Amino acid sequence: MGSFDRLKGKREIQDVKTGEVAYAVVPVKRNYFDEEYFCMFQKSLDLISEDRELTYDDLRVLLKLFRHLDMKNFISISQKEICEQLKMHKPNVSRSINKLLEKGIIIKGPRLNGIYTYTLNANYAYKGHLKNLKQERKRHLELVEEQETERDVIENLKNKEKNKKELSDAEKLIKNKKHPTLF
Repeated sequence: MGSFDRLKGKREIQDVKTGEVAYAVVPVKRNYFDEEYFCMFQKSLDLISEDRELTYDDLRVLLKLFRHLDMKNFISISQKEICEQLKMHKPNVSRSINKLLEKGIIIKGPRLNGIYTYTLNANYAYKGHLKNLKQERKRHLELVEEQETERDVIENLKNKEKNKKELSDAEKLIKNKKHPTLF
């Protein structure tokens, strides 16, 4: 019995019929790391390292965002904090974040306490229970589609405004009999 006492995961099992007690050693879940960690996919490392449009500063900002990665790939850090920690100018940090957004590596989330939040694309890396990874990748695709739809709506509104202005300008030229089609 003394040898079982030293083992973690020792369990007493009692036979219900006979009342006999037996000992079993079962594996115990352990957190082998005392620090936080996340899972990154090798294919995504290839994509990031081979992308010639990503600059050194972009990669530094991305690594800082990785450091602030929370469960379900949620990221919350202000651009000001990134500037201070990386000793970079705000326009450079802003440019890097915009490039990461354009590339689809991160997605802009809601503002919390005046700070934009982001979600890391679950196809690049993931922090959370791996059993939820497939669901998170699906959610990410929905966010991307939603964001693209939002961009399309904004682009359409801009085009409508531009067309209204062009139409208005054309109407003024026709009134003044200076439109090219009237010659």
